[in-house]
Amino acid sequence: PQSNSAPPSSRPCENHGVNTVFSKRHRLKKDAFPAALSRGVRVSSPNFGAILLKDTEGVAVVISKKTIKGAVGRHRAKRRVLAALKCLPSLPKGVVIFPKASVISMPFADLSQELEKLLSNTPLKP
Repeated sequence: PQSNSAPPSSRPCENHGVNTVFSKRHRLKKDAFPAALSRGVRVSSPNFGAILLKDTEGVAVVISKKTIKGAVGRHRAKRRVLAALKCLPSLPKGVVIFPKASVISMPFADLSQELEKLLSNTPLKP
């Protein structure tokens, strides 16, 4: 019998495809967004923008309709970014990620690597 799933060695992360959603206590609260946008430290890379928060804890991925028109594409991009974030060895205390449309088509390994590089070269350490 052949298995349709990929062998574990070819998967970029052990959490990939298992549970890509952060629990409620790890998500950024809605009332923290205005402060995050005004007081956070902004960093960027070719496929991501991010705001790092000093005094607020939580993770958020924000994709506007302007960036990716269809809801299916927005949700797919968000799931891919959340899965990559779960694979990272360490995250900043609080972070808001703004993916660009190109994250849908880029390989998962490249997406994870770019996020890790973006979040590791930041002025705020976890």
